[in-house]
Amino acid sequence: MMFNKLAAQALALIALSLSSGVNAETRIINGVQVSAGTYPWFARATQGGVGHGCGGSLITPEYVLSAAHCIMNGNMWDGFQIGALCDPFTSGNNCGQAIESFGILSSTDHPSWTKETMDNDYTLVRLDGSSSFTPVDIDTANLSNSYSNGKGNLWAIGLGNTSTDPIPENGVFPSHLLHVALNYLTNESCCSAPYEYPCAMLTENMMCIATPGKDACQGDSGGPLYDSSSQKLVGVTSFGTGCAQPTFPGIFARISPQMDWIKSVVCNNHSADTLPSWCAAAPVAAPVAAPVAAP
Repeated sequence: MMFNKLAAQALALIALSLSSGVNAETRIINGVQVSAGTYPWFARATQGGVGHGCGGSLITPEYVLSAAHCIMNGNMWDGFQIGALCDPFTSGNNCGQAIESFGILSSTDHPSWTKETMDNDYTLVRLDGSSSFTPVDIDTANLSNSYSNGKGNLWAIGLGNTSTDPIPENGVFPSHLLHVALNYLTNESCCSAPYEYPCAMLTENMMCIATPGKDACQGDSGGPLYDSSSQKLVGVTSFGTGCAQPTFPGIFARISPQMDWIKSVVCNNHSADTLPSWCAAAPVAAPVAAPVAAP
C-alpha cells in the first residue's frame, strides 16, 4: 500500500489517539440510564469475573460482535455477560433484567484488521454455549450507506467512563448501562471543515458520529451503535480523538460492508438449530483470520 502525505497525517493522528488511550477504550458522554428490556442483547466483556473494559452485541445465540482492538497487545477477555444492565451483574440482581454468563471458545479478528490505521476493527467471539436471549438484528441491507448528515436515532450503548477528564485515573464509571442519542456525519463531511480528520484515514468501513457534547469514549469500545428507527445494529464503537470534542467526531466500525465476512465465520461454525436467517445466502468460502482460542 502506498501512503501519501494525508495518509501519513492520518497515521500520526491515530498514533496520538493510541498514546492517549482514546481509541483503545471508549465511554458514554452525557448519556442516560437504559431501562430494563431495552437492549437484552448487550454484551459486557469480562476478565476474571470483572469488567474487561469493552462491550459487544449478541448477533446470534452463539456469537458476539465486538472490536478487534479490545484484545490487542494480549489484553484478552475470558467471558461475556449477555443482558448486563446494572451492578451487581448477577442473576437475581442486574436491576431485575435477566442475565446470562458465558466463557469464550474463540475470537476471530477481521483478516484485514490493522491497529496502525484502525481499519476493519471487528472481532467475532464464539461463546461456549448458546444464549436464550433474542439477538439484535444487524444491518444486512446496507442501510447505513443511505444515511445523510444529521440522521438521528443512532444510539451508542455502554458502561464506560462518563468523565471527560483526560487523566484515566480520574475516570468515573457508571454502575448502570447508559446510552446516548447521536447524529450521523458522512465521511466526506467528517474530513471537511470544521472537522479535522484527514480524508485519507476514513475508509468505507468507518462511520462518523458528531453530536455536540455527546459521544462514546473510554470503556465502551466494541459496544453497539444501534439505529432505533430501523431497529438494526449498524456499527461497533471503535475510536476517536478525545471525547465529545467539537472538531473530532467519534468513529464507529460500519457493519454493512462486512456481512460476507461475518457470514463466512458465523454460518460455517454454528449449531444448525439456532442458525440466523441471514445465513441462508452465506458464502461457503471467504478469507477469515484464524480464530484465537480462549486462554
